[in-house]
Amino acid sequence: MNRYTLYGIFGVLGLLLLLAILFLLLEYKKDLNFFPQGLEEESKLSPAPTQDQSNTWQSKFLKSINQNYIPAVEQLSMHFEVDTSALQPKQRFYQLTTNKNDVYSVFCLRQTLNSFDVK
Repeated sequence: MNRYTLYGIFGVLGLLLLLAILFLLLEYKKDLNFFPQGLEEESKLSPAPTQDQSNTWQSKFLKSINQNYIPAVEQLSMHFEVDTSALQPKQRFYQLTTNKNDVYSVFCLRQTLNSFDVK
């Protein structure tokens, strides 16, 4: 029973959504013809006022005879300071405290460190 109730609610909501979209489309079509007949004919007859194209600074610049200008920048250089500290190999230091009176422990420790090339 709960499943049919859920389907019914979705159906009603879907129908309301379709009706709202249909209503908005019809209202939009009404607003497309918002010009009265008289104004529409006048707008077709008289073109929109335009600026005289021969009087702009761009056209005067293009028509000028003296064109010995150069670009403002011929070469561009940039310098960046890149942080390479993350790329440097990590250095680890350890301190080992041993009893120097025990000769055998010091000998074993030196042999092990020498085999791994530890300074």
